[in-house]
Amino acid sequence: MKEFLMTRLRVSRVPMIALAAVVALAPLVGTARVSQAAPRVDPISSNTLTINGLGGTDGTDGIALHFNITAAAALNDAGGTPMVDSGDNVRFNNQDFTYGPGDVGVHLNIGGQLYSTMNGSTASSCLLTPGTGVDGESNPCVDPLLPDTLPFDSLAYSAVSGPGAKTDNTEAAGSGNATMTYTVTVGGKLYTLKRIISYVAPQKFYTETLQVIVPTGNAAVIKLYKGGDLAPAGNDDAMSILMTAPVRNIQEVEDSSGLLYGMKEVPAETGMSTFEGAVADTYFDVYDEVITGANIGFADNPSIAPYHDAGSMIQYTIPTAAGTYNEKNITYVGEQAVNLEAAWSSGTIASVGELDITLTNSLTTTATGLGYTFTAPAGTKIG
Repeated sequence: MKEFLMTRLRVSRVPMIALAAVVALAPLVGTARVSQAAPRVDPISSNTLTINGLGGTDGTDGIALHFNITAAAALNDAGGTPMVDSGDNVRFNNQDFTYGPGDVGVHLNIGGQLYSTMNGSTASSCLLTPGTGVDGESNPCVDPLLPDTLPFDSLAYSAVSGPGAKTDNTEAAGSGNATMTYTVTVGGKLYTLKRIISYVAPQKFYTETLQVIVPTGNAAVIKLYKGGDLAPAGNDDAMSILMTAPVRNIQEVEDSSGLLYGMKEVPAETGMSTFEGAVADTYFDVYDEVITGANIGFADNPSIAPYHDAGSMIQYTIPTAAGTYNEKNITYVGEQAVNLEAAWSSGTIASVGELDITLTNSLTTTATGLGYTFTAPAGTKIG
């Protein structure tokens, strides 16, 4: 049974108010899907970006972030297994939250051709020709009709700042910001993907703006995806939760440790940066839909008997017209709990709109006797 509470208020500006409620929430459940295998990509030669690389050790020092993990880096943050290959990793409470080195990344599909920041990691270990080899689960890569996945042409770092941000294969503690710029030329046209990362230690989340620059003359359908093979708290098995209010939010939950990994949209960003797809379910390799540029849809798999092989993916559809498009999201880790989120429906402050307040239960048992108080800004009026 899926159950959550939403309080929706029509609000305009006047004096400060406090809202309160007492509720009982049952655990969330949902529907399932099946994933498919995907091919490997070639590496980009570049140093790894680390932010708060010496953190993520005990639950109090935030999360350690690694992007574009390279064999040369062989980073060994928090005393764990050295991270090699490419893609991303999040470490929290001395555990890597990806299944293997770099098993999470960003994937740009241009006209049915996929370009990925992942580099032959455990969860994309089929050969470039997907009709040969086996994937990380010893399943044959038997779909020769799928197009080969290709690397980007180049990667460059810029706007690297903060004490915790490093691109020289060293690590430090603290906050950090950085921009990763990937480029690829397709049909004589230059496509650019920028990953703009912001992290404030010791928070348990980072904010990412995915910026796609579409060139003049483009006629291809462009899809942007982020995600991969997960292991919340170092465990490959999990249950998942998909929330749709007040924002779309997808989680993989490992309930023996009580820890989870999630991604959620930031809809107030330019052009309303909402997910066009969000899935958390059985994951061996990048989903076929990502390889071909199809829609992944919305689905979760909350079963705890059995659990599924953890993985998640989000999707954006980028306009075909030339221009610069920003898609913003938050990637986070946390503890199982009953969470409260609030979202304002309007893009401007001095306006009439709806305030969505949602309580979500990621526990596997019903939570009772809950309450909350919400203090609105000065000048807010309920009407």
